Amino acid sequence: MIFSLSSKKHNLIINLVLALFPIAFIGGNFSVNANLCIFCILGLFFIKKHDFQIFKERKILIISIFFIYLLIISFYYDSNNQQIEKSLLYFRYLLFFLIAAVLMKNKVLNLNFLFFSSLICSFLVSLDILYQFINGYDLFGFKKTLYHSSGPFNTEAMAGGYLMNFFP
Repeated sequence: MIFSLSSKKHNLIINLVLALFPIAFIGGNFSVNANLCIFCILGLFFIKKHDFQIFKERKILIISIFFIYLLIISFYYDSNNQQIEKSLLYFRYLLFFLIAAVLMKNKVLNLNFLFFSSLICSFLVSLDILYQFINGYDLFGFKKTLYHSSGPFNTEAMAGGYLMNFFP
């Protein structure tokens, strides 16, 4: 296992990293990408060669073919290699999907951690928005703008989108 941790501790760590995704979305792009990389690295330590039998499932194969199709298309429609770079960067989501699928198949991931952290973060963002609406500033000291209360997102009007995505 990873760093000679027991299987239960490893499972707990990987579940906690998955549960940090709602918090990472509050932090921004860098924290989401860092969390995604950490999850993938920990997941790769867990996965062994025999776990890649998952490619025999039709759904997994179709999604993998779709990502490969996107990469092939980017070779034809790009003259200065910008699309190819973007297409290669999207493979991290395929890797995330494959690792999550293998971990769920092996009953390692407990999605209750993710659901609970989503509930807590959504509740705290909602309270922060209400506090900002009433007092003119939120718990982090961000002032509300003329037309909206953004909560912990400062001037970015994305609190509603966050709540829509993470509220269970």
